[in-house]
Amino acid sequence: MEKKTAIIAGVTIAVVIAIVGIGAYYATLKRPAPPATPTVEITYTGCGPMPMLLATGKIDGYMAWQPFIAVAEEAKIGKLVSYSQDLPPKGKWKDHPCCCIFVRDDLVERNPQLIADFCALMTVADEYVREHPDEAAEVAADWLVGGGSMKYGEIIVSSVEVEKKSIPTIKFVTEPSDEWVKGNDLFLDVQRDLGYITERLKATGIEESHALLFNFTPYREAKEMLERGEIITPPVEEGTIGIGYQPSDHHTQLWVACDKWEYFRDNYGMYLKETKPKEEYEFVVNNESVARIRLTRTTAGPDMMTLVAGNTLQIGLVGVPPAIITVDKGTPGKIIHPIHTEGSGLIVTKDAPCERGNWTSFIEWVKKRHEEGRPVKIATPLRGSIQDVQIKYALKESGIETVEV
Repeated sequence: MEKKTAIIAGVTIAVVIAIVGIGAYYATLKRPAPPATPTVEITYTGCGPMPMLLATGKIDGYMAWQPFIAVAEEAKIGKLVSYSQDLPPKGKWKDHPCCCIFVRDDLVERNPQLIADFCALMTVADEYVREHPDEAAEVAADWLVGGGSMKYGEIIVSSVEVEKKSIPTIKFVTEPSDEWVKGNDLFLDVQRDLGYITERLKATGIEESHALLFNFTPYREAKEMLERGEIITPPVEEGTIGIGYQPSDHHTQLWVACDKWEYFRDNYGMYLKETKPKEEYEFVVNNESVARIRLTRTTAGPDMMTLVAGNTLQIGLVGVPPAIITVDKGTPGKIIHPIHTEGSGLIVTKDAPCERGNWTSFIEWVKKRHEEGRPVKIATPLRGSIQDVQIKYALKESGIETVEV
């Protein structure tokens, strides 16, 4: 009996030792050492859910367009690390291109005067936004959320107050200046570096790239008409023209053109006549209806460009990087002119140990979280958007790798 007990005890001790040993072994597997290079996780979502995701701790920050930068600070759920123009490397992104007018080649070839007239309308609408920022803020708030409050769970903020903070941070311009063109060249180089450009634009020189990307003729004609004070009536377009926009106040000029139509009719003889609120319009020039317009709201630039590529949309108000990618993939269309520059930023949770406007403190936080095995998670709009391109490039310049999750 004693012998059996000793044997059982010995077996028990051996089993316990084995279990402890196996447990220790698997413990080493559960917590692998973090990668040698600090890493930030990039997750993709529409800008609309970002404030809620931040407030509920699902993400640590987001890189987004306005007004979602203003939303975070107005709601006190996050703080600004950097506006897009201040991202590293220093000075590289000042006055950077953002959204532009992109038009399919077949529409420009079929009715160039119509596109010139539309460019003229967008030009004077941009001017209206610059000169009447508070009115523009009210228009933007209405188009985004019906002019009411912006609600994110228990967080409620005034959409008009958010827009009054947001609109002044966006530079509404339409001139395709030499500096603006160079900014597009920069985006093309960065997208090549990130591996987003793989086809038509992969190895093109400056002149060939510009020939594929740009057609400034409609804008030049629009500018000449405005200087003369005479808008030319174009041939009537038989089909409906689809125009895409995004849920961002970057496209306030389009909404102003729709809502303040009497101003543009009385001062320029061209306007958008509403037939179905926020969706269907007639483009009227010199008292003649020259085109039916259908507006489509998309989540972000990449999905809009998919619709342009399939000819569901013929015109897009879209960020430059998605436009460049769609040209690279073979879509027959070109950038006609800018509608604004700048207007995005990086927000982090209010509890992050980062100073407002201090990129260095953000990178220190990223490294600390990396050492703890808890990489910082940043949300951006769809892959290839301006915000995605800029945050990845800025992190790379700071020695931080990114991984998409």
